[in-house]
Amino acid sequence: MEEYYSTNQVAKMLGMLPITVRRWITRKELPAVKLSKSYRISRSDLTKFLEERKVKTDNK
Repeated sequence: MEEYYSTNQVAKMLGMLPITVRRWITRKELPAVKLSKSYRISRSDLTKFLEERKVKTDNK
C-alpha cells in the first residue's frame, strides 16, 4: 500500500515552509490528492519530484 504525507510532513522533511509545498501543488509541479481541505502527497510522487529537481554538480 502506498504511503502518503501531508504538506506539513513534506515541508518538515525538506526543511521548507508548508506554503512552499502547497505552491508546488497548486502550480501542478508536485502531484497531490485533495482530501477535504488538505492535500496528501504519495511517497512515489515525492520521490519522483525530488529526483527531477536534483542539481547536478561536477565534483572534479
